[in-house]
Amino acid sequence: MGTGNKSGSGNPADGGKNPGGAGQNPTPGGKNPAGGGKGSGGGARAGGSNARAARMSERRAQVEAMRRAQARRDRIRVSALISGTALAVVAVIVLAIVFAGGSGSSGSTDSGNNAAIDHNANLLASTAGQVSGQKVGDITCGTEAVVTHIHAHLAVYVNGKSKVIPYGIGIVPPYTLDTSAGAGNPFVTNGTCFYWLHTHDETGVVHIEAPVKEATLTLGQIFDEWKQPLSATQVGPATGPVTTVVNGTTYTKDPRTVPLTAHAVIQLSVGTVVPFKNYTFADGL
Repeated sequence: MGTGNKSGSGNPADGGKNPGGAGQNPTPGGKNPAGGGKGSGGGARAGGSNARAARMSERRAQVEAMRRAQARRDRIRVSALISGTALAVVAVIVLAIVFAGGSGSSGSTDSGNNAAIDHNANLLASTAGQVSGQKVGDITCGTEAVVTHIHAHLAVYVNGKSKVIPYGIGIVPPYTLDTSAGAGNPFVTNGTCFYWLHTHDETGVVHIEAPVKEATLTLGQIFDEWKQPLSATQVGPATGPVTTVVNGTTYTKDPRTVPLTAHAVIQLSVGTVVPFKNYTFADGL
């Protein structure tokens, strides 16, 4: 009977092994979740790769946008530099024209007491030191008068070479110049005041415009306004024997006394005597 008890207790033992075996069955199945876990990890890695690719694409787009913006800024700077340089060049050209006295428009002036005076290199003498408003004998400086209004012509040669009679003799600066006829033909249209004897341009035409009727004025008086010497041995700064010819006839008296009559053509030769050259006055003079 005792043996039977042991035999009977052995069945449960055998049966007890079954749960152990059954317990092993879930083990392979338990690996499935692990396997499934590996599948989820692969999906995560794929998703991460896609996100990185998207970020890289976005970064490239940002870099390209920055490059385009920089290129635009560079173009703007270059354009501004070119525009600034062009304006500077234009400014230099304009200044050069103004200082040359040939701007091509009226109203050209210099600064100071010498505003717009004649700077021709071939002048007999400059007007820089001429009278500046005070009386010269009986001659006053004011507005242009036409009670007596006639014109004469003066030509001066020094050792056979023609010298330019400046515009503005007898006109107190600053001047208004009309250069519409060209840079080489300025004409004084206005000034502070006008003496009875004056020159508007470089043609040598002397304007006799006096407020008194039949005023008898002489060549010496316009040289007095000009503050230049005139004698039988000197014309302005040029010295030597002076030959005076009026309307083709030699004038043997003091050249200062030559009358400034209507359309008188006066020629002074210092040193070498130049054959007389007549002058044709423009219409209206």
